[in-house]
Amino acid sequence: MSIFDSLVNQNLVESVVSMPKENFDKSIFNFNEVGLPVLRESVRIQILKGADEIQMIIPVVEFFIIGSSITKQYSEDGDIDVTVQVDAQLIDSIATADIMYTVKKLNGHLAADTRHPINYYIITHEYDQDKTDAIYDVANDRWIKSPDEYDPELEKWTMRFHDTLQSIDIATGEIRRDLIDMEEIKELDTRDAKKFKVLLTQKLSHIEELLKHITSTYKDAYKLKNMAFDRFMTPQELQEYGSRNRLPENILYKLLEKYYFVKMIKKIETILDERDELDLTDASRVQKAMSDTWKIS
Repeated sequence: MSIFDSLVNQNLVESVVSMPKENFDKSIFNFNEVGLPVLRESVRIQILKGADEIQMIIPVVEFFIIGSSITKQYSEDGDIDVTVQVDAQLIDSIATADIMYTVKKLNGHLAADTRHPINYYIITHEYDQDKTDAIYDVANDRWIKSPDEYDPELEKWTMRFHDTLQSIDIATGEIRRDLIDMEEIKELDTRDAKKFKVLLTQKLSHIEELLKHITSTYKDAYKLKNMAFDRFMTPQELQEYGSRNRLPENILYKLLEKYYFVKMIKKIETILDERDELDLTDASRVQKAMSDTWKIS
């Protein structure tokens, strides 16, 4: 697996826990009287220009849109994910840094007249179409794989993964209380500096323990999701779920995303990775990571 393929595995996961809307996103598509909609020309031209810039660095085999933005389970500001297959044989003769620089420069710009950022992901092999519920061929302006109607039965899944979700809920609640306690301890008028330091250290140690529990839960879910995507589905799974995106391992991960846990955990991981153990200066960073997470736009 190349560095590009590993980045795709990290980023491209279908949103299958959003409630389906009545139709596709009108800011991305134009609608016909019959049949499926087609990509708006301004969005299509923008993606074509991006693919042309990548083509200038390395030959492009094919490129297409995948992901929830082209299903009825889109979010209003979700990414438009463009998968770009390049010539694997030429990777060694072209600086990987040049390819990654170009992709980084292209990524994140909003598609014309939309709230959707366009992001390009490089792969070096033929894309496994079973890994996504919808594929749109931008170059030929046609659907390769149209999405099925799907009701996520969110209540069923949240009940099934109740213990996992609740354990993170409880941990985040305890962290909030510890952070509040730490602020209160700092305001105490005490001459016993040693006792003061012990109280703060105990609270900080408890926060670190809870943070590690949360990140461990996330890592387990992420690993199981990737394993599910990399294996063949059994006949029973095909009959019950119909798609890798609807496997329980992926649903759990998507629930963690839906309820903003993944956003928070990535910030927490950055804090934990910087040193062997937290110190008092990290408390405000943890508090900011959590408060930013719950600012729902």
